Amino acid sequence: MSSTLDYFASNAKGKHFKLLKENIGQIKTKSGFAMVYFPDSSEYAITEDVVMSAKNASCNIIVYASTWGSKTHEAEVAASRVGIKIVPFGTLFKLAE
Repeated sequence: MSSTLDYFASNAKGKHFKLLKENIGQIKTKSGFAMVYFPDSSEYAITEDVVMSAKNASCNIIVYASTWGSKTHEAEVAASRVGIKIVPFGTLFKLAE
């Protein structure tokens, strides 16, 4: 299991979350359901490649730990182009019901 997923699982108590695959989950938000990509430890820098992995997995959110992860400008551009949000955990927790 990815370290981002471990972190999320330990802090998602009371949230409607379901793990679908090793690093892909579904979470209920105020506007419906979102598919979330949890990068593994080798993907601590969110790059365009990570965005494409999330897109290929039909995810619309990539989450990262802002204390040790980061997102690149190229990832932000690619995510915008394909309709994916890249958010830190705190934002995802606020989106979740």
